[in-house]
Amino acid sequence: MSTMQDKITAKKLKKEDDRIKRLLLGLDAETVSKPKPVKGVPKGGLLEKKLQAKSKQKAADVKLVTDMVAAQRKAAAAKKKKATKTSGVMGNKIAAKAAEKKKKAEVASVVAQVKAKKAAKKKAEVDKKFDKELKDLLDIADKNIEKAKAKPAGKFNALTFLKKNPKVKITFVGTKGGKNSELFKKYKPAKNFEEFVKLAKAAGDATPNGHINYDFKQGYLYIHSDGVKNVAKLPSAGGASATTGAAPKN
Repeated sequence: MSTMQDKITAKKLKKEDDRIKRLLLGLDAETVSKPKPVKGVPKGGLLEKKLQAKSKQKAADVKLVTDMVAAQRKAAAAKKKKATKTSGVMGNKIAAKAAEKKKKAEVASVVAQVKAKKAAKKKAEVDKKFDKELKDLLDIADKNIEKAKAKPAGKFNALTFLKKNPKVKITFVGTKGGKNSELFKKYKPAKNFEEFVKLAKAAGDATPNGHINYDFKQGYLYIHSDGVKNVAKLPSAGGASATTGAAPKN
């Protein structure tokens, strides 16, 4: 198939060469290769020699043009062959670059997946650590709340509480000895802080507030309020008063 196509191409090129000869020189191809005798011109004469020389010159010109065309065609074919070869090399290079780019993309994808897994693992560890620390803090807070609820009565300031709540019911119990025994009897009937201040001042004590905390801690004062842990005991149902043992001196 290739041989037949080459023959057809060669035949076309020959026709093209003949056409160029005729166009350039205005001569028939056969006349150029084999000059015919000119009618009316004696053979062997000077005119015939001049005509033959002119014909040979034209033949030389035709050959020169034909050789130039052939050289140009040869150069074009070589250039085309080189371009085809270069195209093949470039194609291979482009394919190699594309393959390398694809490989890099795949590696980058794998690296991204590994990084994502590591980040997720690290986040899980951080979350676990945070949950543990939060639990520890909540446990500490719960313990502090329990400790606050379990504060002893000694931490409670009866005077401060009654100043803020002067209408809260109070009850003085027992008997007190010492120098303030008579004063105690005077303010003992008080039912709240306001009455206590009035009775104590009426009995001659200008600064009676100091008795409140002392009486509360020693068990002489009972405050009727939820949350207050009293030391004093209220009188029993039989009417007997609660005592604190030996009466301390106040």
